[in-house]
Amino acid sequence: MSARRSVRGASLGELLVVLAIIGLVGAGAWQALADVRAAWAGREAARGLVADLRGVATEARRQRRSLAIEVDLLATRWRLLGDGNGNGVTAADIASGVDAPQTAWRRLFREGRARLGVTRDLPAADGVGVVLAGSAPIQLGAAPRLVFTPRGTASAASIYIVGGDDRVYAIRILGSTQRVRLVCLGVRGVWEAC
Repeated sequence: MSARRSVRGASLGELLVVLAIIGLVGAGAWQALADVRAAWAGREAARGLVADLRGVATEARRQRRSLAIEVDLLATRWRLLGDGNGNGVTAADIASGVDAPQTAWRRLFREGRARLGVTRDLPAADGVGVVLAGSAPIQLGAAPRLVFTPRGTASAASIYIVGGDDRVYAIRILGSTQRVRLVCLGVRGVWEAC
């Protein structure tokens, strides 16, 4: 006698359970992908600005004159001003046209998604004190604008950036060396390389 096998398909209930599981897994994967993309977009926006700042520092040394970055916070844009008479970039020389714009206004973040801002109390990127929520997102030393000199020095500054996923980044410009560093606020509330 031959053994008789029972061939049975899946019931509608079993099929619906499998589809529900696939939907839940897919939704979780979609959210995880969205989170990764948001983190990437904020970090890439900050990295793009770091590259621009490093380019200005290099250009100041190449041109053998001071170059200043003027930022329009409301429009989130910047332009480059050049020292026209060898005495540095000054407000009087800008007003008279001696220190003229070297570039048209351009977007502050050319890639990714981010905004300037201090949305919560943060440890200062320079390691001294706290930057309070609502503070200016660009913290300069004594200078009214970010200046890079041909001697390899710059205005010391910290620029605070918030990514699309509310992660916080800081760009630190070291005045004595023109070094431009990008740091991220870690989960422990400490600045880390990113």
